[in-house]
Amino acid sequence: MKKVLKFIFKGLFSNQEVLDGRKTFPFWSSFIFLFVSIIISVVPSFVNIANTNGSSIVTRSGNASLDTSLTLFTKHLNEKGIDIKINEDGVINTAVEINPGAQDPMEYSVMAQGKELLAVRMINPVGDQTEAQLVTDYRKMYSEGATTLDGAPSVKPRSHMLISENYIYIITYANTESTVNKLNEEGKVETYAQTLGGYVGQNKCAKGTNIKELYKSTDAKPVEECTTRWANFLDALYTDAKTQYLWGYSGIMCALNFGVTLIVALLVMILTRLKSSTGDRLNYWDALQVVSYASLAPALLSLIFGFLIGQMAQIGFILFIGLRATFMGTRAANPERYANQ
Repeated sequence: MKKVLKFIFKGLFSNQEVLDGRKTFPFWSSFIFLFVSIIISVVPSFVNIANTNGSSIVTRSGNASLDTSLTLFTKHLNEKGIDIKINEDGVINTAVEINPGAQDPMEYSVMAQGKELLAVRMINPVGDQTEAQLVTDYRKMYSEGATTLDGAPSVKPRSHMLISENYIYIITYANTESTVNKLNEEGKVETYAQTLGGYVGQNKCAKGTNIKELYKSTDAKPVEECTTRWANFLDALYTDAKTQYLWGYSGIMCALNFGVTLIVALLVMILTRLKSSTGDRLNYWDALQVVSYASLAPALLSLIFGFLIGQMAQIGFILFIGLRATFMGTRAANPERYANQ
């Protein structure tokens, strides 16, 4: 055990220690190092995703007044006695008029100081229509600022919430005149305004919830408590999607880092087989073994920098193992020249 611990510690810094390790330890031990290294390398991404909540779209600053919009919309439902409830099957009955008496009773515009803050739309398929197609059409309509599905696109997108049987979708834009789309000469949208936030939640994760009841006029602080209930509701809706994304993305990152390891092992093998090489000529399995032993240091560096610099969580391991493999391959190819490396 003492010998192994010494190898682990010295191998973090010494390329020669790693190169010698292939002659000291069995080949299978390198896979343990590689497995541990890959797990360590994805920890920052895993933690970042795990700490992401669906409520962030409404609780963060710069949320395009979404907290106010949702409160005003829920107050409207409460005052009008309009139920939007997720039943025990995890489905919303979307055949609900949220703006009774209006020209389009299936849409409610949240207004404040003469400006529309949020357009809320019930997605209710009729006939041959499908939920997925209607969602696609309305998201396109709102993102292009058109007033009807067959209307010409305008330059002003609209923050919107779409409520379908199975999902709730939210897209927000800044409430400024500078948030515009660019149209080409034919009047088609060429460049879309940048969104401030996007959200998709699954209704089945919050069975029994009635959106109308998120606002209660009897609360001591009805606005604040409504916002809190919406935050909890959005967190609940996001539960399954978050879990799937968490494990799916982590799995992809593990596969990517493993693939990079296989490639840099090839690089090490090639460096040791150049005509100028004076050291041992490693075959691919030897190269893979030493790279696997050497991967622990890059993994630890990617762990540290991944928490310090968010962008490094995705590329840290690739960058550090690439650098170390280059130096290690050079050291293996010319041991006399790089004796102090």
